[in-house]
Amino acid sequence: MQHSRIHLILIFLALSCLNAYSQNKTLGVGVATPNPNAALHVESPTNNQGMIMPRLTTVQRTAMVLGAGDNGLMVYDTDLKGNYIWDGTAWSNAGLALPANVVLNTANLAGAPEALRIVYNGDDSKTLLNLDFANAANLNVSNPFVLTHRGQGSAMTLTQSGTLGTGGIFQLTNAANPQQAVRGTTIGTGNAGRFVVNNAPSGGTALVGTTNSDLGGVLPPVGVYGEATGTGASAGSFRISNASNPFSALFAETDGTGIAVNANILNAASTSPVIYANHAGNGFGVHAVANTTAFGGSAVYGEQLGTGDASGAFRISNAGNGFAALYGETNGTSAGSSAVRGLNMGGGNGAYFRKDGANASTAAMWADNFGTDGYGAIIQNIDPSNPTAALLVEAVGPGASIWVNKDPGETGTSLESRHSGTTGSAGTFETFNATNSAPTMDVRTDGTGAAANFTVNNAANNVSAINGVTIGTGNGGYFEVNNASNGSAGVFGTTNGTGAAVQGQTSTGFAAVYGGRDGASNGNAGLFQILNAGNTFPALDATTVGTGAAANFSINNNTSTAYAISGTTDGTGTALHANHTGASGSIALFQSGGANQVRITKAGDIFHNGSLNAGGADLAERFDVEGKSSSYEPGDVLVISENTDRTVEKSSSPNSRKVVGVYATKPGVLLTDKGIDDDLGNTVPMGVIGVIPTKVCLENGPIKRGDLLVSSSVTGKAMKAIPAVIEGIEIYPQGAIIGKALENYDGTGKGLINVLVNVK
Repeated sequence: MQHSRIHLILIFLALSCLNAYSQNKTLGVGVATPNPNAALHVESPTNNQGMIMPRLTTVQRTAMVLGAGDNGLMVYDTDLKGNYIWDGTAWSNAGLALPANVVLNTANLAGAPEALRIVYNGDDSKTLLNLDFANAANLNVSNPFVLTHRGQGSAMTLTQSGTLGTGGIFQLTNAANPQQAVRGTTIGTGNAGRFVVNNAPSGGTALVGTTNSDLGGVLPPVGVYGEATGTGASAGSFRISNASNPFSALFAETDGTGIAVNANILNAASTSPVIYANHAGNGFGVHAVANTTAFGGSAVYGEQLGTGDASGAFRISNAGNGFAALYGETNGTSAGSSAVRGLNMGGGNGAYFRKDGANASTAAMWADNFGTDGYGAIIQNIDPSNPTAALLVEAVGPGASIWVNKDPGETGTSLESRHSGTTGSAGTFETFNATNSAPTMDVRTDGTGAAANFTVNNAANNVSAINGVTIGTGNGGYFEVNNASNGSAGVFGTTNGTGAAVQGQTSTGFAAVYGGRDGASNGNAGLFQILNAGNTFPALDATTVGTGAAANFSINNNTSTAYAISGTTDGTGTALHANHTGASGSIALFQSGGANQVRITKAGDIFHNGSLNAGGADLAERFDVEGKSSSYEPGDVLVISENTDRTVEKSSSPNSRKVVGVYATKPGVLLTDKGIDDDLGNTVPMGVIGVIPTKVCLENGPIKRGDLLVSSSVTGKAMKAIPAVIEGIEIYPQGAIIGKALENYDGTGKGLINVLVNVK
């Protein structure tokens, strides 16, 4: 460190305590005989004094105008608490010369916690300590920075107390350097390296390894690499010591196309498994999830190239464990994305499942599908020349060969069989024993759905959706619903083709198709539906060539209030249609207790016993009108038209003798001279007798009950009739009386009152 003698002389001359000035130009302060080798020799007379240099603030120091000739000028910065020297171009407070070898003892650090402490409060563009070994070709110094600790503490501690930043960053900036950025080696019994996160709410990992290398090979570059060269240690160990930690001890994840975990045993003589998973609890020994959608992307893939055991073995040795030894789960939707897949290119089995527990009621193979789509299990024979069944199920005991069950509350089909070949059946059920009285197929449900649903979706198929044949003594088909609250049918047949949804044929005295329901509450014994809106055929077509009824509908429950026949339509057609094509007979015959009550002949004549009770209160007949029928309203007074035969129009003159009736609101009986299929579009129902709401006015004064009514000069309205009195006798116009008022009218209201119409 160089000092400016000129500045020091000026400083100490100002102290006015000079003591000596020798012949060799040595200046002494507080000393009688200055050291001749020193330009300035200062001693403390009382051994408790120091030297104070010129003190400046940072602003004052940096405001000084200095140049190269001021090299060595020194001041004390009161703001930064340090000595600063002008080096000819800038201020500097560094004065340590290298190389340096400092040895400290306990006494050297008395009262101080650190031998070296650097605190920097400036901006983040500065570096507190920068060690740069710049000579790449120099082989003499192998490590630019070496820390050695022979005690029990840490050789180096990095602390980051800020809210953001890294405790330590180790980098190799030379791309050609094959060494590690961080390497830990120990010859002791402890860990070569240990990474701990002590902050409980921290979401970070104790160790993160990342590599951007894309080099391939047998052993490609990895983010974290562990190697054990000893005989009693693992290459890597991952452990969670906290029993309440629900996370994985080892979590492997990759965004690339390679394998997240690649485990290999390269020793051909080894009999150990490639992966050994031990679970002391009730969870999974191995749980693998694959999110890939590519075909062949497996969550777990095992390959055995030798002659030993299977490429993967999953075993539960705890007899009380109720979980699966192998559990496969996939979220994939592609056809080749299987939770567990067995493939055998040899002559053995693709998969083999065996259960030796004789007393256990569980299955040798259990397949679950909890997805919104897909199958619980798919069993296929891919070779088209293979004549054997894709699934062969054999039961030696008295139980069913195949038993399909759906738990309560679950929807969907318990068993579905599809056939895409040109020949053969999707399902065949046969009884070969002639003495077997049981049904060939027994379909049963305790739920609210159909016991069986048979559908023909081929429009060109003209065969039945259900064909039941037995050579035994039982039924060809038997369908039963045993749930009393079930509203579905025992047999539900649907077809989109030209054949019958349900067809029954018999040559015996029994019914060809019989629907019976024993339930105590709701439900149909038979339900026939056509779900195709373009189908013009009947939902139920009953035909007989015998002498009996084509269809017989009976209610045998004497407490029932339901209809024996109910016809309903949501369309524009007829709810109930009866067509008689024979030479004689009636279209319809209605009986009560076997006695005829109503009969409709083929000619349309109606004969009935008893009274005819209609909903209206008048007798009306349809008449054509002058103009548009839409301009007429119920209650209009109508008169005979002078322009057209059998046509009426609204009245418009008082006391008209052409009045014939009133536009009826709701006639009880409506007559017409037109045919049943003729157009009635420009006609109105004209009431000729009965109680009819009629339009009235006050042209002849207020109307009282019992007043006779005639036409008025107001179009379509009636008024009170005023008689001519001759010799005290009231005489009304002949043929002009519409009827008698049944209500008073004084001008309030809508001008519509009930009138007992009886034109005379």
